[in-house]
Amino acid sequence: MIPRAADNSDERYSEPLQSRWKRALERIASVAHTDYRLEYARHICRTHELHLGPGDVPIATVDVHDAERVIVAPGEGPPTFRDIQFWSRRR
Repeated sequence: MIPRAADNSDERYSEPLQSRWKRALERIASVAHTDYRLEYARHICRTHELHLGPGDVPIATVDVHDAERVIVAPGEGPPTFRDIQFWSRRR
């Protein structure tokens, strides 16, 4: 029997890989999970270094930011933006 593709028209459907990364990124933003930030930065560095080509250089600095945008009701002004730096590391 051939497995049937998921019906992504269902309102409860979620892509497993996408939801996994969403949870990871939400944890990074949480004060209760600050230890995830170091592991996330290490993952970014490892992934980059695995794909280095001739002449490419390793990452020297990693900054983890969250960009927050608050959209207000129509007529109450423009959206507000806030950049929050969670973590920074220099090699």
